[in-house]
Amino acid sequence: MSCVKVEPALFLFMLAYGVTIPLRTEYLKERFVREAGLPVKDSSADCHLNKSDPLYPTLKEINEKTAYWSVYLSLTLALPALFASNYLCAVSDSRGRKLPMYITTLGFTMYSVLHICVIQFNLSLHILAVASFILGCCGDFITFVSCGFAYVADTSTISRRIFRIVLAETLITLSGGPGQIGSGFLIEKFGFEAPYILILVCMTLTSLYLYWLTDSVVFDDEQKGKSYYNPKEVLVAMKELLRPRPDGRLWKLISYNVIVFVYIMNAFGFLGTSVLYITSGDPFCLSHQQVGYYEAAQFVASGLGMLIGGALLPICLSDLTVIQISNVVFFGSLIMTGLVRTETGLYVATVLGLARLLAVPLSRARMSKLVEPSEQGVMFALSGCVQSVSTMVGIPVLQAIFPATNAIYPGLVFIIMAATVIPPGILTIFLQVDDRKQSVKYESLPSEDEAVQESVNREKEPK
Repeated sequence: MSCVKVEPALFLFMLAYGVTIPLRTEYLKERFVREAGLPVKDSSADCHLNKSDPLYPTLKEINEKTAYWSVYLSLTLALPALFASNYLCAVSDSRGRKLPMYITTLGFTMYSVLHICVIQFNLSLHILAVASFILGCCGDFITFVSCGFAYVADTSTISRRIFRIVLAETLITLSGGPGQIGSGFLIEKFGFEAPYILILVCMTLTSLYLYWLTDSVVFDDEQKGKSYYNPKEVLVAMKELLRPRPDGRLWKLISYNVIVFVYIMNAFGFLGTSVLYITSGDPFCLSHQQVGYYEAAQFVASGLGMLIGGALLPICLSDLTVIQISNVVFFGSLIMTGLVRTETGLYVATVLGLARLLAVPLSRARMSKLVEPSEQGVMFALSGCVQSVSTMVGIPVLQAIFPATNAIYPGLVFIIMAATVIPPGILTIFLQVDDRKQSVKYESLPSEDEAVQESVNREKEPK
């Protein structure tokens, strides 16, 4: 097997993709500010306005339009991605991991070009919906990441798989940090077109690296003659994966996917919602560059938490115990984000949540151990479907909750997000109980040496 790894491609792709969610929210808000006839510098002017100010209703309406357009664009992207990612990831089991990754890269390139056209020529925002639909049909980031994880599973031993998946997840998360800082700087200096040009550069480099990368799925000439693009065959493979078995594999797969669902929903929902939160009301009034620093801190803190926690905690704790720690940390971080009233408090909450996303790579690693090598692509396709649903539901719902709860309490949306972390904590307890039962079961079985000795003793017994 080639020593060249897929992780650099994941890093480059997510370096570009991590920029898009807060970038889109920032552009929408500035666009609506201009359309309202206000100076762009007043896009965050509502930070210190009271409700009696004549400008307050206008800026409140701008925030609501920004949130609802974000919901609309998120749905336009997530709905086709729900089906495309499933299909493309399943096909990767027979046609290789690289082909779906190329398709996603092409879709992201078209997405960026259309955004540049809209920004440069002030075209209709509905063209952004077309761009989102194209990216969704090409599988969105879920296809790229799922095929990347399947590649890691293909090229790693079971004993090294957790480390490799945690490392890949760490690189994916850390890649968002420099992207956020660079995005804020580029917007301030050159406008909103510049970050999308950076995305196009990243997609070019990603495609070149994939071309150089050796595929992890090898099939012979006889297999090449078969059709693996039939959606019916994909459905049959997924049905087989979800078939109930005596070892309880199905309910474990469901449990781990629920954990991934909640974490992805909150992680991506947090990016868009936090931009609205820190730019739309007292006491936060952050500029594009300050928003970039804060969003970068989210990526860097989560990445470092996964790297350090993933390397150190499993040495003395079980995987499920580490997942439970991640649940508690994520819950506390979200609660604190909703309660603090200073910028310093926001960063303290970020540091508190260092290990908050560690549950995601560990859940993926444990799922990959539950399935056969020939089922890795289908399993990650199913997990990709779960991620599609989580982004389709999470981002729109959370960004719709924000304007609805902002008048009651601006940070209430983060407290609601914290409540959604409770079910994964309960499921983790059930998984821990089952894991202990399985450990006791295996410990009660005689070892190979004991079995041989018992057989010898039987032979020595008088008949």
